[in-house]
Amino acid sequence: MKTLKLSIIIAAAGIAVILSVLFFTQMQYGSTEQGAQAGTQSQPNLQSQAREQAAMKLATKLSMQPPPGQQLQLSNIQLNPQPVTVGQSFFIYADTFDPNSYPAYVNVGCVSSLSATFDKNVETKQGKPCDTTSQDSVGPRGGMRISGPSVGTTYVATSPGTTNATITVSYSAEGKIYHVTISKQFIIEPSHQ
Repeated sequence: MKTLKLSIIIAAAGIAVILSVLFFTQMQYGSTEQGAQAGTQSQPNLQSQAREQAAMKLATKLSMQPPPGQQLQLSNIQLNPQPVTVGQSFFIYADTFDPNSYPAYVNVGCVSSLSATFDKNVETKQGKPCDTTSQDSVGPRGGMRISGPSVGTTYVATSPGTTNATITVSYSAEGKIYHVTISKQFIIEPSHQ
């Protein structure tokens, strides 16, 4: 909340500076209405209009910028069991770290914040989903280990070889939903039967 207030104050200060520059620019060169009454607009009045348009664009951009912050960081991504062989179902584990001064919240329990898609060698099976959601806090400036997929979803190794996984972790921070996506290769081993 403090970050949002600081962003609003900075945006307001920026707008005040821009409007002050516009005011003093108008006084120095005269208003556009005076140039129009004379039948032509002088070069300084055209420059003033261009500055005014640029200032209004900047003021709009400043007021729409999100509060500063960094996304949740993912590391130590592993499959379980290890190694994964053809025919096995498996989970993905990842360490998360929140580098911000405010907490991030991830789903824990039967609805996971972590999900993945695979380009080959893995099938994602959907079963009966869980509808109970609970959240846990990551940080601020702290971490936790999470796993996926959610209850009702199963990752099953279908053939040996390398698979490219796109892993997504969804989380919330300061009332907004965010997603972090990372790519990683895993090896599916042949069945030992």
